[in-house]
Amino acid sequence: MLLRQLKLILFTTLILLISTATYAQAKTSLPVGMSLEYSFYRGGIKLGTMERTLKSTADNSYVLESRTQATGFIAVLYPAKVLERSTFLFENGRAKPLTYNYQRSGGKKARNYQIDFDWQAKQASGVTQENPWSLDIPEHTVDRHLYQLNVMFDMQDKPEALQYIVADRGKLKTYDIHNLGTETVKTPLGEINTIKLQRKAKNRSTTVWVAEKYNYLPVQIEQIDKGEKFKSVIQKIEGL
Repeated sequence: MLLRQLKLILFTTLILLISTATYAQAKTSLPVGMSLEYSFYRGGIKLGTMERTLKSTADNSYVLESRTQATGFIAVLYPAKVLERSTFLFENGRAKPLTYNYQRSGGKKARNYQIDFDWQAKQASGVTQENPWSLDIPEHTVDRHLYQLNVMFDMQDKPEALQYIVADRGKLKTYDIHNLGTETVKTPLGEINTIKLQRKAKNRSTTVWVAEKYNYLPVQIEQIDKGEKFKSVIQKIEGL
């Protein structure tokens, strides 16, 4: 159960910030060298940490990587670790995915899969539970890990409604989110002025606070899932 909750928080952090349907021209440069650290909690109990980095490669592509693991006594009970890695190009002020990798290790349910994006054919392909699949994809499709990077650019005009299309294990998914206005939140980095974004789904709501000060990266995420509340909070930001 706790491993499932760790996954929910990680996925929330990685996929619930949505970019605009109009795909406005970016006004911020790509933050190569960025390093972020989050802690997430259920009530007052710390469940684990996530570290995220952005690096360039020798072939003019980039890698966004996130590593999540349980900490403290939770790690003894549920030692699973999750690695997500997106390789992408940066074109016309947007992150354009090339490959997405997901690896879960250390627990009872190990998992490893990859999604490949062929932009010439406008298709995404992969293998899910040993079943190969391929999808025709719209121009601005991304993987579920690359959302927040494009949000840094798409939030510049503070849109009221946001939308993103994601290729994920044989399906195209559309996420809609609403801008609820500004709010000041307390974090280990001090009080931060933010814009509050919210997405609602069946039995679950997710609220994300993004900070203009940090190029609209999330500084706090709160998820209510079947009556239980989880929170993810920024601990460290470097390279912005």
